[in-house]
Amino acid sequence: MDNLRREECKKNERIKSEEIIRDLKSKLYNCELELDGVKSLNESLTKKVTLMTNNEIEITHLKAENSRLRDECVKSYQEKEDCMSLNYTLSEQIKDLQEEVNALKMRRNTGFEELVKHPCTCDSCNTTITGIRYKCGHCADFDLCSLCIGTYHDYNHVFLKIRHPVHIDSRVVLLSPFRYYPGGSVHNRIYCDICGKSPIYGIRYKCGNCRDFDVCGKCEVNISKLHDESHIFIKLNRPVYPDVGFENTPLLPNFIPELN
Repeated sequence: MDNLRREECKKNERIKSEEIIRDLKSKLYNCELELDGVKSLNESLTKKVTLMTNNEIEITHLKAENSRLRDECVKSYQEKEDCMSLNYTLSEQIKDLQEEVNALKMRRNTGFEELVKHPCTCDSCNTTITGIRYKCGHCADFDLCSLCIGTYHDYNHVFLKIRHPVHIDSRVVLLSPFRYYPGGSVHNRIYCDICGKSPIYGIRYKCGNCRDFDVCGKCEVNISKLHDESHIFIKLNRPVYPDVGFENTPLLPNFIPELN
C-alpha cells in the first residue's frame, strides 16, 4: 500500500515538473518572440535615425548654400549700388561740364568770353578756378575745379558746389565730420524739394543755407533758376546719419559775394 502511494506521489511530481517545464518553454518562446520584435523595432529606429541624420546633414548643406547665395545677392546688390553711384557721379560731372559749356556759349553770344572767376586756384591742376568751384567742407583750404573734382581726395570729405564768387576765410573749416551709412548710394527718407523724388539716388545736394532743402542731381542743374542764387549746396555722394543739428539747421553761414 505504501509503495502504491509513493509511486502515485512520484507520478504526480513528474507530471507537475513536466507542466512547469512546458510553462517555462512557453515563456521562453514568448520572450524570444518579444526579443525578435525589439530587434526589429531597434533596426527600424536605427534606419529612421540614420535617415534623420542624413536629412540634418542635407539641411545643413542647404543652409550653407542659402547663406552663400544670400551673400552673393548682397554682393551683387552692392556692386549694382556702386555702379549706380559711379554712373550718377559721372553724370553729374558731365552735367557740370555741359553747364559750363552752355554758359560759355551764352557769354560768347552776348559778347562775354570769360567764365566767372573765383578768388582761388585748383589744388590739383594749380589753375585759377573758373565756372564752378568745389570747396572741401572739411578742409580749411582745399579747392578743385570742375575738371578735377573726380581726382583723389579724402573719401569722407564733402564738397561745396559754388557757382558765384564768394569770400571764404581759408583758415576756417566749415563743416564738422559726417557719419555715413555703410555702403550704398541711396538717400532713404530724403526727397527732392523740386520734383518730389524719393528716395534720392546717387548724389544728394543739400542747401547749406536752408534749414531743410534737398534736391536730386537732375534738378540741381537748373537750381539757380529755382532757388536763391546766393545759397551754396553741399554735395553728398553717400547717405549720412541724420545727427542732431544736421537736418533742421543751416550748416553754412551766409557768405559775402566777392567783388571783382
